[in-house]
Parts: sequence; C-alpha cells; structure tokens
Amino acid sequence: MQKRLHQFMDHHKRSRQIIIWFSLDVLVLILAFLTAILNTKQSRLVLLILILIEIILILHTAMFCVRNLVVVNHLEEYFFKKSYGISAFKLQQFHNLLDENLFHYYFQPIINAKTGEIFAFEALMRTDPESIGMVPMEILDLAAKENRLYDIEKLTLFNTLKIMKEYPDVFQNKKLFINSISSCQLSDEDYRILSQEYSSLFQNLVIEMNDFSSLKEATLELIRNRINEMNCQLAFDECGIGYSIEPYLSKLQPNYIKIDRTLLRYINIDFKKQTLVSGLVNNAKQNNIMVIAEGIENYEELEYVAGLGIDYLQGFYAAKPGPELPVTITEELMHKIQKIHYKNFSDHTKTTVFETNGETELFPVEIASKNYSIILIFEAEVTLKGLAGEVAEIFLMIPDNHNCTIILDNLSLRSVDRPSIILGKNCTVELKLIGDNFLMNNGIRVPETSALTITGEGNLTLHSDRSNKIGIGGTDSQAYGNITLATSGYIDLLILGNICVGIGGGQNTANSVIHLISGNISVKTTGYTSVAIGNLLGNAMIEIGDCVLKVTSEGTKSIGVGSLLGSVDIVTSGNLELNITGRKAVAIGVLEDGTGNITIREGTLLLHFNAHTGTCLGSVSGTINIYQLNGDVIISGEGTEILGIGDHSGRSMIKISNGVITIRLLTSSPLMAGSLPQKIIIDGGNIQCDFPENITPVNSYGTPLIAHIITDTDDFSQLIETVTYRYEYKASYSPRYPYIKVYLPENHSIIDFQL
Repeated sequence: MQKRLHQFMDHHKRSRQIIIWFSLDVLVLILAFLTAILNTKQSRLVLLILILIEIILILHTAMFCVRNLVVVNHLEEYFFKKSYGISAFKLQQFHNLLDENLFHYYFQPIINAKTGEIFAFEALMRTDPESIGMVPMEILDLAAKENRLYDIEKLTLFNTLKIMKEYPDVFQNKKLFINSISSCQLSDEDYRILSQEYSSLFQNLVIEMNDFSSLKEATLELIRNRINEMNCQLAFDECGIGYSIEPYLSKLQPNYIKIDRTLLRYINIDFKKQTLVSGLVNNAKQNNIMVIAEGIENYEELEYVAGLGIDYLQGFYAAKPGPELPVTITEELMHKIQKIHYKNFSDHTKTTVFETNGETELFPVEIASKNYSIILIFEAEVTLKGLAGEVAEIFLMIPDNHNCTIILDNLSLRSVDRPSIILGKNCTVELKLIGDNFLMNNGIRVPETSALTITGEGNLTLHSDRSNKIGIGGTDSQAYGNITLATSGYIDLLILGNICVGIGGGQNTANSVIHLISGNISVKTTGYTSVAIGNLLGNAMIEIGDCVLKVTSEGTKSIGVGSLLGSVDIVTSGNLELNITGRKAVAIGVLEDGTGNITIREGTLLLHFNAHTGTCLGSVSGTINIYQLNGDVIISGEGTEILGIGDHSGRSMIKISNGVITIRLLTSSPLMAGSLPQKIIIDGGNIQCDFPENITPVNSYGTPLIAHIITDTDDFSQLIETVTYRYEYKASYSPRYPYIKVYLPENHSIIDFQL
C-alpha cells in the first residue's frame, strides 16, 4: 500500500511537470512564429534552432506522458482490483466466457461401492487454462457480483444435456450428475425449450443442489414439481457441512446425499468424523436415500466408508476428472472394491455365511436360527424346505459360473437390504416350486450374464414395497439376464416404489429375453415410473406363450409390457389382461421414441388403460410395427389424448391378417388407430372399429379397402382375386357382436371359397 502511495504522489508531481513542459512547448512555438514573420537571414538560423528545440521538447513531453500513463494504468488497475477483487481484464474475460459460451466439462466417475462398476458421472465446469484459466469458484463468485448466476445455471444444463445426447451409448445405462444453483431455477420459457429438446434424457439426469436455507417455500415447491415432472433424480451435495438436510428431506425427497470430502478426509483415524458420517448414513438409509462418499483419496478411506454401508464413492483414488468418458475403472481397483464388499458382507454378520457341502436338503429357518444370514449354494441340486407360518430371515447366493437346480418347498424368505435370491455372474439356475413359497421385501437378482428359469407345480408370491428393490431381474438402474417362467402354478408379484420394474430391469444391455411360457402370472407395479414387464431403457425382448397373464401398472409414466424408452420385440400367444393407469401410459409397446415389433399370434388380449396421454398397443411417439396374425384383441381406454393402436405421429405400420380386433375409447376426440394413411394393412380379420376419415386401409398389395358387414355366416372366407394378385380373406365370428365386419377391395372379383 505504501508503494502505491509513493506512486500516486510521484504521479501528482509529474502532472505538474507536464504542465511546465507543455508551457515551454507553447512559448517556443510563439517565438518560432515571430521569427518566421521577420524573414531575415539571421531569423532563419534562429528559426531552425527553435524548431530543433521544439522537436526535442515534444519528444521529451511525449516520453514523459507515456511514463506517466503507465503509472496511471497501474494505479487504475490497483484501485479497481482493491475495490472489486479482480482485474478489469479478467472481468472482461469472465463476460466473454458467458457471452460466447466458452465452457467445457470434465467428467468424474461415480463408482458402485459394492461392484466397482461405474454408476454415473459428475459433470465439472472447466475453462481453457491458456486463454481464460478461471476456476469454478472464481466464476461463481464473479457471477454473483455481476448478477449472472442465472446464465451459469442455464448454460450448465443446456451444455451438459447436449453432451449426453452426443453419447447415447454411454448414457443409456449411466446417470449424469449436474451441479445446479438452487436459487436460480429456469424460467418457464427456458424450461420449455430444455424439455422440448432433451426430455428423453431427463430420466438419466441427477440434479445436485446444496444449501436450501435461503430459499422461499415457493422456490422449494418449484424444485420439487420440476424434479417430478422431469422424471429425473435429486441429490443433496456437501452434506454434513454448513447446512442441515433434515428440514428438506420430506419437502424435496432426494434420491441421493453426497457426504462432503472434508468429513471423509482421514476418516479412518478421526473418531469425531466417524460418528458424524455414520449418523448421516443411517439417517439416509432410514429414508431410502442412497449415499455417495465424495473425495476418497486413499485405500484406507475407501475401506472405512465402504464398511459404513455407503452405496457409491467418488474421488481421486477411484478416478480423477478428465475430458473423456471412461467405460470402466481399472481392473485392480474393481477387485479391491469387490473384495472389501465381500469382507464387509461377512463381517457385518460375523462370518455368517453357510456354505453347502454335499447337502441335498436344507431347512433355512433352522440355519437362520444359528445366526447365519447367507446360504451360499455350491451344489448341483438342493431342496430348501419350510413350514407354513415360518419365515427365514436369510437370503440365497449362487456363486459366479455355477449352474444348479434349487427346489423351493413351501419356503418363506425375508431379506431387508438385499434380494432374497442373488445369482452370480454367468450362472444358469432353475428354481423349481413345490407348494406355496413367499419372498418378502425383495426379489430375485438375475444379472445380465446369467439365466433364471422358474418351473414346478407350486406357487410363488413376491412382494416388495420400497424403492430400489427387485422383482425378478434388476432394479431400475441394473441390467438383467434371461428370465423364463414355466410353471403350472401361479406367480404373484407386487412391486411398489418410486421407480419400479416387476419382471426385467433398468436396461437390457445383453439383449436378454423375458420368456413367459406357462402358468398363471400376476404382476402389479405402482410408482412414479412403473414398468410391469420389460425395462426402462433399451430393447425389451419379451415372448409370451400359453400362459394366463394379468398385469396392473400404475404411475405418472406407466408401462404394462415393453419399454419406457427404446425398442421392443414382443411376441404373444397367451391370454392377457392389462390394466394400465398413468399420466402418460402404454399398455404394450414403448412410451417414448419407440421402435420395433409387436406380434400377436393367438390368444386373447384384454387391454384397458386410463391416461391423459397414451396408446394402448404401440407407442406415444415412435415407429412400432404391429402384426395381428390371429387372436382376439379387445382395447378400451379413457383419457384426453389417447390412441387405440399405432402411434400419435402416424409412423407405425399396422398389419392385420386374422382374428378379432375391437377398440372402444372414451374421449372427446377418439383416435382408433394411428398410422400413415396407407400403412394400415388388412388381409383378414373381424375388425370391430372405425378408422379415421383420413386413413384408408389397404391390403398387402396396396389396394384401398372398404368395410363390409357380414351377417349370414360364422366363418367368413373368400378368395380375393384381381389381375395382379390373389389371396384368401378369413374372419371369424365373435359372440360379442351381431355381425362380422371385414375390409375388402371395392372393385374385384369375389369367389365364394368357403361358407
């Protein structure tokens, strides 16, 4: 400060000197002017001398001014920085950063603390170190001073979602955590634009927020409504420091909490931190919230927090942030994480793993009474017996690469924090049912590299009433393997949770098949996002054979059989009854951006749905090919923007070869079928519905068709013949209707084929 004062005093002194030098310049100019007027020989010499003096004075004055200007600039910069905290040049760089959107992003993996697999990435804001070189906290501080925090929030959301869209394969089964400024929610117009462009990505998005203490109730309500409407998830960041999360748990219902790195540094040797973090983890578990440990920097910290039961970890020890999106962590670290998990698995139960050793018959209730909590099955075939009214507090594990048959004989299992039955990787397991069997609180985990077949004459009831629980397959974030149900008894599934899947899982990365061959199967799912049979993302491959299937799915977004987003390959020959309810709903097919095929070979499909926006058979938006080869399809729906069969954008192809199809919709503007005008192909069948005026059904040869009412036969069969083609049109009578309704070419030769 003293140096700056001397500079200022020197500048003040120099300013007076500049005035003196300027006065001398003027005086010499006046003398030169007077000398030039005299115009004598002597005056010319004097004039030359005066001009030289003037030049010297001007140069001296200019140099003096330049030196003084440098001092002025230094002083201005100093006083600007002193009052503003940053240089004027850097402030200009900051505004250029926002105005020209010069941000780029690094990504740090978030690792599953049990498997070592990458669960998600956190997007971290960065700038070019050579041209701008500003750290995130510096940017946020300036944004607050310049009233540009909203611009940061908007750019962050649009930029990171754009990156997600550019890497669909990566984010098909991984989430992206984005830091959000809780006080700067998007305006309605910006939110509308964001939703319009990126809504299909929202379900894999996790919004990170912290410190809600300064927010008004209206802002908290807006955050809650936006999170629900977007179908994304919420994480509380920096938990444990600075603010209390308890008042906001019920208001915002976060899916994750991130324990701040300052609480985890040296936690393995700091008793106070251990107590505080343990309380945070237990509180989160009681509220069904997943826990992420941030800033893990060494093995000792990792080992300790894993022992507390955290779900995910993040930090330099696992992976440093970088501009690339890594597919996996190092194999060495993955093995370390899995080893820690298995050790904790045993330690928490004081090594209560019961390993089979030649036994062919086990009594889980008796084993559990001896303080065992795990049965590890190594046998090729084993029978697990139970008694009515007795529940075994234990779960079953099948090790990796093991093939076996497990017979459940009137067995009841209850598992709180893990699936009741866990298949390892690369397993093939037959689950044979005898009598009445129950799996309580959690179901059967089938990883994507394994296969499960359920057979037998017995029954299975599986109930789960919490988020992140499993029916048969995986949770909403897990992939699943091949699943086959081939019993002669019944299987009853009830799955409740925020995001829930009955049979299937979050993704189908291995193109696994859900095969429902026989038996009486009932699946009911209820949640914000509800999928009874299928998956949230990817290709749902489902084959329904000669079984009786009853499906109920209730949720804001609701699917009966199929996929929330992606493609389907569904073939059904069974007797199905589906009741689907949701704001957006599809009974069979894909909810959004759907592609693929639905084939109805035979059987009866009784489909009812109630939705604001929905399609019973097909997709809300997409291109689904629907083939009805035979069978009886009865569709009824209620809602606002609902469709019977096809898709709302009219891109699907619908082909009916035989069977009966009925569509009844209760809405102000019912749309029986959605397809391009020439994409409803009818080569046979009893069609008990009317198509819109702008849609003209055709046969496979492109000939327009018109409706005919047939009343004089129960089995209609005619040969349709023209100059270029010939085919047989068949239709069967249904006792629900007084006549047969068929679609035939208007101008053709009709040959009586069979009556």
